[in-house]
Amino acid sequence: MLLGDDHPVVAGGLLRFLNGLHDMVVSGTAESYEEVNAKLIELRPDVLVLDLNMPGMKGAESVREIVAQKGTRIVVFSMHDEDEVGLTMLKAGARSYLTKTRDPSELAHAIRTVHRGHRYITPELSELMLTGDNQSAVHDAFSRRERQVFDLLARGLAPKQIAADLNVSSSTVHTYTERIKNKLGVDTLTQVVSYAYQHRLI
Repeated sequence: MLLGDDHPVVAGGLLRFLNGLHDMVVSGTAESYEEVNAKLIELRPDVLVLDLNMPGMKGAESVREIVAQKGTRIVVFSMHDEDEVGLTMLKAGARSYLTKTRDPSELAHAIRTVHRGHRYITPELSELMLTGDNQSAVHDAFSRRERQVFDLLARGLAPKQIAADLNVSSSTVHTYTERIKNKLGVDTLTQVVSYAYQHRLI
């Protein structure tokens, strides 16, 4: 993995902790957004642990750029609270967001989860995502087809049934389902249904 943090004490402590774990190797470090991009090309890490306050960082815009251009899985490890900032980073494409007050062991768990291709979302952010008003406009931005699939998922229809109802292939339904989950910042169909209930869409 690549560690992006310009604070020497924090970066040094994380480097020692993560390299001390039997299943992790920090292949490089970076102290600016420019250096992060260069190291991503050079080292091609599986996971990027990223601080938001490095020189050159532009918050969500930088996260979106990394995800779009490099496809790197990002764990944001930040001094900011797990509130709207965290939601913004998840919507931008980060796979996890943790504040630096979290125990290092939880960071390690998040990295492992993200490395396996999943999201790691703290209980605080999960509750905010499902009960707050922060996502009230997310479903309004769905495309016509995304909204059709979302409505049917929320009603509890299985993907094969949705494919039959919409006269599309199962792979198409899978593609739209993944887009919907990514836009909502959730991992499971249960969370999709919970979102629909929370926003009184069913």
